Amino acid sequence: MDPSIDACFAFVKTARHHTVTREERLDILRLHAWFRSQYTKAASKQVAHALGRNLVQDVWREYQASQTVTAATPSGNRTTHITKGPRTKLVTQMVQQFVRDRRATRTRTTAVEVMMYLKEICVLDIDVDDKKQFAASYRAVQRFLKAQGYKRGHRKGSSTYHLSKANALARDTYVKLMHQHSTAATRPNVVYTDE
Repeated sequence: MDPSIDACFAFVKTARHHTVTREERLDILRLHAWFRSQYTKAASKQVAHALGRNLVQDVWREYQASQTVTAATPSGNRTTHITKGPRTKLVTQMVQQFVRDRRATRTRTTAVEVMMYLKEICVLDIDVDDKKQFAASYRAVQRFLKAQGYKRGHRKGSSTYHLSKANALARDTYVKLMHQHSTAATRPNVVYTDE
């Protein structure tokens, strides 16, 4: 066989997904119908050989049973799941206040400490003795902190959480702007809309 054809077969094999979409199943069904209309012996083998797929008999069997084809669910853990803890504004504010209080006393804050704080205030319901549940909650809190703009700082084998540079710069700019108004002789009305 020509090496370019072998290369083409290899490319198709590596480039396409293992999960067969509904459109691909419809193509398989169309080939089944065409080969069967031509009275080809072993139509399933012909379709499987032409497409390089093994599940062509399953597609034909499904169509015979239900007169339709459905897309296969993709294998693996790729679907969205509910979060371990709620990501509400109240929870965000409580975590922010917790981190600020600890930073005011120069106490380092780790994701485990934030997780235990969320457990204390009944936001997270975890069993700390269960290693798998503890690890899942720990990863969820790490993702939550990262999404809220906290950055991990490294201190000789441990990590602490603090605001990222972008958030700190935005805070400093805001404080400088508001400081001008608070020290002026006539103080304008300032409405706080968000932090």
